[in-house]
Amino acid sequence: AFYCVAAASYTFYLYMNFSGYMDIVISIAGLAGLRMPENFDKPFRSRGMIEFWGRWHMTLSNWFKQYSFIPILQALMTRWPSAKTAPALGIITYFFVFMVLGIWHGSMPIFVLYGFVLGLGVSLNKLCQELMIARIGRKTYRNVCKHLLYVHVARGLTIGYFAIALTAFWFDY
Repeated sequence: AFYCVAAASYTFYLYMNFSGYMDIVISIAGLAGLRMPENFDKPFRSRGMIEFWGRWHMTLSNWFKQYSFIPILQALMTRWPSAKTAPALGIITYFFVFMVLGIWHGSMPIFVLYGFVLGLGVSLNKLCQELMIARIGRKTYRNVCKHLLYVHVARGLTIGYFAIALTAFWFDY
């Protein structure tokens, strides 16, 4: 129980700290006549790790999407141009990009571990989406995703996974 409270508290602290810094940067830039993009868009309302990373640290997420994810996925799709392989290639690309994202934060083992854990979470999120779409169809899957119970469970799993992943930084290497 203490671990859960500590993980949730640390996650809240990190968000408030980082978001506060970004608000200060955006405000100072505004005073200088510059327009800076928002960097957070209610990430804790996300219903999955993929959506979470589209809302958390959006400038970095968008940069990695534009300059890593899309080119790597396009290269893989050119090499294996089959609609059947596309979902698997997307899962592999997510994992690889998040491993690189972890290493981008630092080359110490903790950042490699963090990238691995995040890559695993995002890849599992994409795998679950693809399996559900294959099993029940895209239209039914979209309807399931709107169901209130699904939304709450998905949010809880997303926030919980992210909070647990953050605790990797507590280990002393």
